[in-house]
Amino acid sequence: MRHDNKQVLPRQYLLDIANQLAGDNKPAESAQAYEQFLTHYGNYEYAEQVELMLGILYCRYLNQPELAIKNLEAAAKKLTDPGQLKMCQDELAKLKN
Repeated sequence: MRHDNKQVLPRQYLLDIANQLAGDNKPAESAQAYEQFLTHYGNYEYAEQVELMLGILYCRYLNQPELAIKNLEAAAKKLTDPGQLKMCQDELAKLKN
């Protein structure tokens, strides 16, 4: 990505890298990979989970509340898992207080 950010990895590879970066406590790099994922694979069937992760990264680690709200609100419209939806709503409530 540093050499040519116009090239895009296959969907699963990019998602795996974003998840690995998040797991390695590299929130800025992980957010960049998730953003690229959504840009190129926004129609992914579980895109709301990627939006949830992005919202959490922007909220908890990167201090970018506007981007956090944008992603969390997008995720909240599509999440069906009650636990994920509650987490998303809790994060939004923190940001809006």
